[in-house]
This record gives sequence, C-alpha cells and structure tokens, in this order.
Amino acid sequence: MTRSTTLLHTLLAAGALLLPVAAGAQSPRKVLIEEATNASCGPCAAQNPTFEAYLARPDNRDLISIVFHSAFPGADVMNAANATMHNGRVSFYSISGVPSALVNGIHPTATFSGGYDGAPSDTIAIAHDVNAVRGTTSPITMTVTSTLDGGAVNGSVKISTIAALSGKRVFVVAVEAHHNYAKAGTNGEKDFYYIARKMLAGDNGAAVTLAAGESMNVPVSYTPDATWDANGMYIVAFVQDPTTKEVLQVETDRTIIKATTPTGMFSAIRKMPAGETFGAELTTSRDGMYTVKVTKSLPAGWTADVKVGDSTIGATGTAMLKSGTSAPLNVSFATANSTSKSGKGSVTVSYSGPGGADWSQKFTLYADNIQALVITRDEGLATISTSYDAALAKGDVIYAIVDHGDEGLFDLHTYPAVVYEVGKGALRASDIAELKDFFTRGGRLFLIGAEIGYGLADPANTDEATPHDEAFMNTYLHATYVRDSNLSTPVKGVAGDPVGDGLSFRINNGVQNEDTPDELAPRDGAVPILYYGSSQGVAGIRYSDAQNRLVYLGFGAEGIGDINQRSLLLKKGIAWLMGPAGVDGGDAAASGMSLGQARPNPASGIAMLSYSINRASHLAADLYNLRGEHVATLADRDAEAGEGMIRIDGAMLPAGVYTAVVNVGGAHITRQVTIVH
Repeated sequence: MTRSTTLLHTLLAAGALLLPVAAGAQSPRKVLIEEATNASCGPCAAQNPTFEAYLARPDNRDLISIVFHSAFPGADVMNAANATMHNGRVSFYSISGVPSALVNGIHPTATFSGGYDGAPSDTIAIAHDVNAVRGTTSPITMTVTSTLDGGAVNGSVKISTIAALSGKRVFVVAVEAHHNYAKAGTNGEKDFYYIARKMLAGDNGAAVTLAAGESMNVPVSYTPDATWDANGMYIVAFVQDPTTKEVLQVETDRTIIKATTPTGMFSAIRKMPAGETFGAELTTSRDGMYTVKVTKSLPAGWTADVKVGDSTIGATGTAMLKSGTSAPLNVSFATANSTSKSGKGSVTVSYSGPGGADWSQKFTLYADNIQALVITRDEGLATISTSYDAALAKGDVIYAIVDHGDEGLFDLHTYPAVVYEVGKGALRASDIAELKDFFTRGGRLFLIGAEIGYGLADPANTDEATPHDEAFMNTYLHATYVRDSNLSTPVKGVAGDPVGDGLSFRINNGVQNEDTPDELAPRDGAVPILYYGSSQGVAGIRYSDAQNRLVYLGFGAEGIGDINQRSLLLKKGIAWLMGPAGVDGGDAAASGMSLGQARPNPASGIAMLSYSINRASHLAADLYNLRGEHVATLADRDAEAGEGMIRIDGAMLPAGVYTAVVNVGGAHITRQVTIVH
C-alpha cells in the first residue's frame, strides 16, 4: 500500500483573487532576495548572521529568499552537490567575490564607507531597495502548486500577465529552508538557510513570451535527495529579464503560518508593571505535525511559560496544525521578583514543519519603571546592541534596549533619559522630526553616532535617505560639524566636567564606521566634554537649558573596547541627563549653587562670572581651551554664603573659545566664554 499525502498550497496575489486577468488586474509585486555565499569564506561567516537576522525579522516575512553557493574561495558541500546550477547562477550575475546579495536581481548600492555594493550585512542598503518595491504592483500574477506523493514532488507554476511579455525567462527552484552541517566548509558555519537545491525548469529557466491577457503553465517534478530535509522543501518561481537581470515577479509555495487574535490584530509587545499573558491564534496553509521550540531571554527574577493549546512547552515540543483551523498559543510573564537592571524580557517561540514552514515570534515585555530607554537606529552588526546591554548592566539605572519595530510603544517624554544610538546610517528624516518634537516638548537625550554630523552637514554625503539639515544640527544639537575621518582613536574627557571627568579610552572595538568619527564644535551654550587625543578636536558635547538636556557624541560608544570605560561614560552621561534642568551638575541645586553667564561675552579684556551659594563652601574654578588643556586657575578658595564674582583675564589669553568649570561642594557648573582681540 502506498501512502499518499497531498500538500496543496496555492498563493494568489490579492489582485488576481478579486479580478480576472483580462480585466486588467495588477498584483502586488513581491521581493526576491538572492545571495551568493561559500562555506569556506571568512567574510561570509562574518556577514551572514546579520543578513539572516534581517530576513528573519517579523516585518520581513513577505520576503522570498534563495541562497546559491559559489565554488570559490574554497570547499562547499552544497556547491559540490550541484555545481552546474550554483556556478551558473553566480556567473549569470558576474559575481567575482562573495558574499554578495541581490534584491530582485540588482545589487543594492553600499551605504557606508569601506563597504561594497551587495554586501549582505549592509541591511540598510538592502532595506532601501526592498522598501522601493513594497507597495508597488506588477502586471504578472504567479501561482505555485505542488503535491508530495510518496517520495516525489509534482506541481506547476502558472504565469498570467495583463501586459505583453517578450524575451523573459522563468526560473523554478527547489529550496531547502534550513540544513545543519557538521562541516560544510572551513569557515565554521554550520547552519545554512534558503539553500537552492535544484532548478526545476532547467538551469537556464524557461522562455516566457506572452501577449497581454495570456497565461502559461510550467510543470515541475523532482524527487528530494535523501540527504535533504524533505519536510523543509518548497518551491520558489520567478520571472526575470535576462538582459537587465531585474526580477519582475516572484512567488513561492512555502507554508505560511499566521498569528491573529480573536479581536483582530496580533500584538507581541507589551509595556506594563507586572506579568501578562500574550494570546494568539495560529493558522497554517498546510496540515501537519510541527516542531515547537522555546527560547527565553529574561532578567534575573523573571519567569515565563508557554502553552500550545492545553500543553505546556519547555525547550521543545510538537503541535498538530490543520489548515482552516486555528490553534491557541499563550505566553505568560511574571516579573514580581526581578533583581535585574534590565527592564525587558522576551520569549521566542518558533514553529517548523512541512513545506519549509519556519514561523518565529519574539514576545517582549517592557517594565514600566524604566529610567533609561535605549533606541537603536543601527541596522548593521547585531553585536552593537549587545555592547550597550553589557555596559548598562554594570550601571545604576533600570534600562531597556528597544527592539526594532517596538519604538511606537513608547512616549519618549515620559522617560528620565533617552539613549538614541545611530549606527551605520545617519539620521533619517523621520528620526529628525521625532527629535525635533522631543526637544520642543522638553527632553533628555544621549545622542550617539559616528556619522550623524557627516550625514547632516558634509557635502560628501550622497545617501539620498539622509537629508542635509545643518539647521537641525546647529539649533537642536547645539553643534557645528567640523570634519569626518578623525583618525585619532584615543579619547580623553574634560577635567572637572560632570560627564567627561576621569574618562580615557580608545576607540578600537572594530565596529563599522568607528574609523571615521565626527569632529564637532559646540555652539550656543554647549560645552565640550570629550576630545580626540590631546589636541585633535571635540569628540563630544553637552547642553542644558530650562527644559532640555543633551549629551552628543561624535563616535559610537560601542567602539569603546574597554567595557568599564564604556559603562562609565553611559553611567555618567545618563546621571547628568537625569539631573535638574538648567544646571550642569546633578547636585548643584542641592548645594544651593547658581552661576551666571560670562559678562561680557565675547570679551577682549576682563570677563566676570557671577555666582551665588547658600552656605560656606570651598570654591574651585578652572579654565580649559577647546583642546581640553588646562590654561588657568580662576579660583581656589573658601567662599562665604552669598554672592560673589569670578574673574577671567582675557587679555592674558589667546583668542578662542574657553570653558570655565566651577566646583562647589561637589557640584559642577560650566560656562563658555569667547576671547577676541
């Protein structure tokens, strides 16, 4: 007796479902991501985790991916299994170096210095090209149908068009969702995804020549190799222009698992003071037994449970899913006994099963007592947020690093401090608008990034997604962009400054763009807090007024190799941000100290600083130039309660901008004065 299981999965674009092709229906245009890689390629092992994490994001489930394995630079068991197919596809794109990624047949243009077009880890470039396709339509509608009967797969690809097609080709690929190899090559990679196994319409595809309103069918048939995971196999078909290489439409019969709630929209994030249960209903496009895996990332004292139906799942389990029938999934958190500084916990639930099904969702809970909210705008190395997490865990405040996509859950103005990290890409227009609103309503911001000034003010920046906005930099960030590529990696803090004092480190962590930090100049009341080397320029500033506080670094804190110095910088910056508005030292108000602005300013001769203290204290005042060098002791005496003056003799100083640091009882207040001659 032959066991026969029919696995029928038909994916029709919404336009084709609603209107017949002859009526002029357009279909949503889908996105094909291709990569050429090699299991003995070191850069491939370095870039693939970032690339794979991008493809696995919940908001990228609409992307369709295929990975081909080149014959170079070394051994690769996947290439060896079908060298003609893999080498032919790599040659088709004239790829001479791996790894290399394409979006609908085109290499994305590099977005960062030192990168290259098509770098898989340059997910900013990939996302840019993906977003250019999303929301557009295609005259081509594709349907992929497959049946697994015993050990053979049989099916067809239907192509319909409302516009004439000539000289195009359709490629049909059998893809394996995931395969683990003990040793596929020499670069250490063991897990491989979206592996192209066989071209089902020939390695060169089949010709597509159709008049408007016509359709064609491409029959497909193959038997999965015994070494493949037959349960993880599915078909990807795409129509391509062989001259321009552009992919015009793509479709797949890969199993789709969706999550909803009885009331509609499914949510996987919460912000609340105690535990809560996340409820979802899962539906699948294909019947079968699915493997369920659970991974927990919880702060000390947090617990979480996962239930599929009535069964509690530990690290792994199974679940039967049937097409047309929903299955409940519940994830519950408990946070009452937390002893961690981290205010965020997550549980990731993953389903894998027939037809290459690979659904994964991270359920995230944010506590309501977070003091420092960390927004990461980086789309590059996954280790960047890890470096902030490790540094903040050594600090004193409760923090949470917000996952990509979760930002809309938070009102930034409700947090004592917001850390806003900008990685490989400079600020986008939406980020600038958000920060303008943040400052307009009063905010405390720790802005960090090596390319912020470059993106806003350097004429050499040609990234179309980053607007030149010097007015924003000057007015809201209280800084002037001086130059890019400050290669002096030692950084030293300004003595006596509440943030910079005592800091000394090197930028040597090997993070992208850390070889090109921005040199800044403070303006409109801002003061320098960090310098590159002893005389290489300003590396960081801070600013305070009646309602705002700002710490702005021209480099990425993730580039600080010494975790203790990285932690100290974040700790001191956040502590100052959380202090009272309008004063510089966190304890200045408690000490009863106030300090006026320098008068006159600019000054060619004598300038005076007026101060007031409410009790007898030791008064120390020092003057520093923009290189952080101590140039004068202005005061070092015991002072009575009341008002007094501090004298700055500008006639004895070279023309320039200086920072006066006044200390009373542990409180620090700084003021700038400009000397002219």
